[in-house]
Amino acid sequence: MFTQPVNAQLHRIPVELAGLPLDQEMLGRIVEDMQRNAGRHLPTTAWMQAGTDGADHRGRPQWNAAGLAQPWLGFGATPINPEAVFWYYAYLKAIDTLGLTDRYFESETRWKPGTSDLLVADLGTIVDLGLVCPFLDRPDSGHLRVVEVGGGYGRLAEAFLNVFAGRVKYVLVDAVPASLAFAYEYMTRCNPDLRVGFYYRDDPLDLGRFDCYILPAWHAEALNGFAFDLAVNVQSMQEMEQHHVDYYLGWFDSLLRTETGIAYFCNRRDHEFRGEWRYPDHWECLLKQCTPRSWTRDFPAEVYRKGIRSYSGENRLREALYRRDLERGADAVIQTARQLGYRAY
Repeated sequence: MFTQPVNAQLHRIPVELAGLPLDQEMLGRIVEDMQRNAGRHLPTTAWMQAGTDGADHRGRPQWNAAGLAQPWLGFGATPINPEAVFWYYAYLKAIDTLGLTDRYFESETRWKPGTSDLLVADLGTIVDLGLVCPFLDRPDSGHLRVVEVGGGYGRLAEAFLNVFAGRVKYVLVDAVPASLAFAYEYMTRCNPDLRVGFYYRDDPLDLGRFDCYILPAWHAEALNGFAFDLAVNVQSMQEMEQHHVDYYLGWFDSLLRTETGIAYFCNRRDHEFRGEWRYPDHWECLLKQCTPRSWTRDFPAEVYRKGIRSYSGENRLREALYRRDLERGADAVIQTARQLGYRAY
């Protein structure tokens, strides 16, 4: 199991998202490349408009980090507060095999120094790590290879590379030009020890040379032939279209190692994408459950392992159990929340 952290902390150096600089020349290069080559990988209109400050003299959109914090993180962009911690704390204590919860909290109401600097999204990061890491095997190479689609500025990549320092190789794939540009700016600032490669700096796609590599979705075929231990999508497919979701599920399947490769998803089913989630039949559903991201919405966290036979029967049972739990809701915690005057999301 991949449950022995090197560091029990999410951040090495605090980086203010809203203050991230943007290399406009680099951004222009990304946009032009997207216009020439993206094809079916073009992001949705909503993402092309999110965080924009109009257009330059050539008609190219101009983004700013302050305007993208909300699209990247949603409610997670909010600094932590007692109400947010209430929803997460007991769950985190139950599932956190990495010691991250104890690193920041003495109890639900007693926080350790520096904890108040966290965002609600950081609590979600502890959820993501806590749910997926127990299913990961230590690879023979010594480095866990992770590919994430739609990772924004690098929230989860930063955490993996900090918590498991020196043991992870991470590839961030995105179709939003601003996310690609800001991910490079963020990842090069959040940890001075990281070696960050970027397609638009003409860095070679060499996971021996780089700890983290940032790659546009329309050139993601450069990864074909690579083998990964973990594929991730968190709150990104929920904003795509059917052809995007179908493509990435198939692409993940082609990249994951057979019998050990793990796929992790956490996406709302009542958001912009209301289509079908066509997971391969030979993916075994290991986990599907509600999390503190929402105890009432259809918003599952899911873990799959790539196998060699059909798991359709077992997966239908896992789906039925998830539906039962969703319908019952977290009755006890919601009742307590109402007594405290908190509102269930």
